[in-house]
Amino acid sequence: MLQEGGLKAFAGGNLGEPLSRLALNPEGYDVAVVELSSYQLESIVDAQFDVACWLNLMPDHLERYESVDAYAAAKRRLLERRRIGGVAVLNAKDSVCADAGIRLGGATRWFSRLPKSDLAGPRGACGQEDGSIIRTVKDETEVYRPTSAALIGLHGLENAAAAIECARHLDVSPEAVQRGLQSFQGLAHRLECVSEAGGVTWYNDSKATNPAAVRTALDAMSGPVVLILGGKDKGAPWDDVLAAEVELRKVLLVGAAADLLAPMFLDAERVGTIDAAVVRAAELAEAGDAVLLSPGCASYDQFNNFEERGDAFKKAVLALSESEEST
Repeated sequence: MLQEGGLKAFAGGNLGEPLSRLALNPEGYDVAVVELSSYQLESIVDAQFDVACWLNLMPDHLERYESVDAYAAAKRRLLERRRIGGVAVLNAKDSVCADAGIRLGGATRWFSRLPKSDLAGPRGACGQEDGSIIRTVKDETEVYRPTSAALIGLHGLENAAAAIECARHLDVSPEAVQRGLQSFQGLAHRLECVSEAGGVTWYNDSKATNPAAVRTALDAMSGPVVLILGGKDKGAPWDDVLAAEVELRKVLLVGAAADLLAPMFLDAERVGTIDAAVVRAAELAEAGDAVLLSPGCASYDQFNNFEERGDAFKKAVLALSESEEST
């Protein structure tokens, strides 16, 4: 959206490029879009933000924090570092985000994946049943249509609504925002469609390193799923995954968390590695199914990071596709 609006934007931090690259060339950009982890937020001192966007709070990193409340307190520092004249962009349907915004006050814009919201309705962007997003400022409305195939599921609509609010605060025109919604290509390792072959769609969601992110991915699926789970467990509860209303054709378990996860799922199968999981998933999946790598765990038991894990999955899937094409 920012690029469509003619701005030279840096994207990095906990996502993509390291912040050190921005520090070496701060004059080379008009705006910096920075993703900050709770770890990074713990130690910020002088940082100030024109836009402080908090998408949601999911239980995570409970091997580091004594409680979800302690984790939320670290995340809340984002809002406390707003610049004077800055704005908070918050999820109206997330109780922790909403409570923080109301308590801290200041300029706030809201977003919601749902059409009706007491907070986002009059002062934010709301997803609609037809897939559009309506943004309201005072008595005027703007209508946006996220048409990119990469924006799948209700969480995609929610993320688009948040991005709209951020971009509009930075004076990106509605026309440029709409172009951004159309041209968005998605991000690697985040429900990334790797392959479609034989009626089976393969998704790389290696960035899903907690159970709540797995649930979000499952909710975006429209048919039966072969789910690949596992890695280094971080102590968060798995209740959301177990409650997902999706047909799990099979759960394939990899990594150190396999023994923990096996009793939770009927007919779960330990396969050990990503390569073995891809081979087994190909045997199990039927036309109309999705094979979803959404581990719900950190990658450090077998990989250096989630990117390396996702790349290993993509390499195995593409090798399998090439092998099938040659036979």
